[in-house]
Amino acid sequence: MAEWRDYIRVALKDRIVEDVAIVGLYDNRAVWAAKPGGFLAAISHTEIEFLTGKERGRILQTGVTVGGHKAAVIRDQMEGPDSEIHFIDLRTKDKEGLSLTVGQTSKTLVFLMGKRGVHGGIVNKKACQIVKYLCERGA
Repeated sequence: MAEWRDYIRVALKDRIVEDVAIVGLYDNRAVWAAKPGGFLAAISHTEIEFLTGKERGRILQTGVTVGGHKAAVIRDQMEGPDSEIHFIDLRTKDKEGLSLTVGQTSKTLVFLMGKRGVHGGIVNKKACQIVKYLCERGA
């Protein structure tokens, strides 16, 4: 497996991406790699637990916190058949209202945040491409 920071570097080359992080899902639930200085580098164990928890209705009602920033849930597809890509689309609740997609592989969560003005569908597509690529390589 390539270094996780290489995936971060490649994702940041895309002009739509503001911030990105890869988080371990099962072993230690910690940030494995992230954009230096980005707020996604501060994702906590508690935030990961809430995002991946079984209380999907509560997530839709209350929103989530990612890297200490509140976000509203736009679309939740974190559950479903294993043949599908699992993700959740969010929008930050700050004045910029940035789009954020969290995609899930068997071992990781991929957090991808778009730059200001980038439509959430474009961020989702990019995040799902990364997740699909990682799934194909067993990550």
